[in-house]
Amino acid sequence: MPKIYDCVVLGIGPSGSTCATYLKRFNKEVLILSKDGGILSKSELFLDNLYGLSKISSKDLFSSNIKHLKELGIPFFYEELIDLETLENNIFKVITQSNEYLTKSIFLGLGINRTKPAFVKNDDLIGNGISFCASCDGFFYKNKTIGIYGDSEQAKHELSILENIASDILLFTKNKDLSNLKNNVRIINEPIVNLEVKDGLLNAVITKNNKYVLDCLFIADNFHSALTYKLGIEIDDNIIKVDNKKSTSVRGIYAGGDCIGPQYQIIKAACDGMEAAYSINEYLKYNDKK
Repeated sequence: MPKIYDCVVLGIGPSGSTCATYLKRFNKEVLILSKDGGILSKSELFLDNLYGLSKISSKDLFSSNIKHLKELGIPFFYEELIDLETLENNIFKVITQSNEYLTKSIFLGLGINRTKPAFVKNDDLIGNGISFCASCDGFFYKNKTIGIYGDSEQAKHELSILENIASDILLFTKNKDLSNLKNNVRIINEPIVNLEVKDGLLNAVITKNNKYVLDCLFIADNFHSALTYKLGIEIDDNIIKVDNKKSTSVRGIYAGGDCIGPQYQIIKAACDGMEAAYSINEYLKYNDKK
């Protein structure tokens, strides 16, 4: 029987790492998954607003966190998240590009999407020719012409679903190393500059030199939107809505840090993670008794 974690934490930043640390103290089986080290591992900035710490670089702070996780014995893997599924008996399946994990709860410490495709100017198109979830909406476009936009592993995942549904697929991507594509898939290495709308529905994608008529464009470059859309997690202006226990609108899924809104500070994100860990611990106690 596959292992079932008490909690899978998505994101290795301040909120996710703090949540995992407290859950470990509660003697819970916890796992951290993250695409990479996040902004702290890449930034050249120095921080001087953290309790008990003099001026410290973002990279040094991140390295210290990694050392701490290892000392606590908290497993973490750098794997790109491509899908989440809800199973029976209050179990979730977390799918990355290389593995699948089962868990009783999930903490979202995914940060915030600070950008979105510039050509998406009208939110009313979502559900009217723009989709963030192939497994949710793909069936509605059986034997039709659709597009997929994105360069990540998520784009490949969406393609694997849609290539058996749509008659023709245009994959708008910068990735030129794709192979073993089906005959109904065409690579478009042209940036999208605009969308053409007709009667309130998407009609075509406009690139610099061409126009491509489509029934739907699947956005696979914004996982937060795909995640919330598929699972029914409530969001407001790309911010995940949580209650005072850091619980989302989906039972068993919690969130903290930048993805739930301001203030965008390390100490606030860490506090979110701590509060969520207490809530997750109570949630697990309740469920384990059932």
